[in-house]
Amino acid sequence: TLIRYDTPEGQQPVALSGGFFEITEVVGVESINNAVLAVCRDYKDPVKTVRVPYAFPAAMQYVSGGLLTEKKIPTAYPMLSLADKLKNPGDTFGSPPTMVLTDLINFGSEVQQHVAFYATMTFFTENGGALPKPNCAEDSAKVVEIAKRLVADGSIELDSFELDEKLVTRFATHAGVELQPM
Repeated sequence: TLIRYDTPEGQQPVALSGGFFEITEVVGVESINNAVLAVCRDYKDPVKTVRVPYAFPAAMQYVSGGLLTEKKIPTAYPMLSLADKLKNPGDTFGSPPTMVLTDLINFGSEVQQHVAFYATMTFFTENGGALPKPNCAEDSAKVVEIAKRLVADGSIELDSFELDEKLVTRFATHAGVELQPM
């Protein structure tokens, strides 16, 4: 059904294209009142009109009125639990990709960063909530050992994975740094 709308005086006119809108205060077609409907717009439609998936009953005649109010409808996205993603982070090059590509210069470093983060957080929990001290080689070495342990004992499921100790060391060296605002 094609619905014509007008913008109240003083408000910026906005082209309604997609989304959900609640229709209220319609006289004549009371069955559409308080309905939240998805609206869309075809490029061939007249200006200031939207399409709604609603069939008006033949016995009802539109008389006057009506308000369109935009409604934000949440969208559910299927996601794995944090425990599952920590154990199996996924693949940036899989089909479909299950890990976000974050570094366009060093392809594949996302899994290394995941292991470094997981090892640093394990260090955090094992040391009473303390991150590795900045520029402390001893703490960085402990994080590298934790990363090796996590990969070796299967806490992180990775196929044919070689740990980049240099990256994990850099990650741990700067994990506890406090950044100052500019």
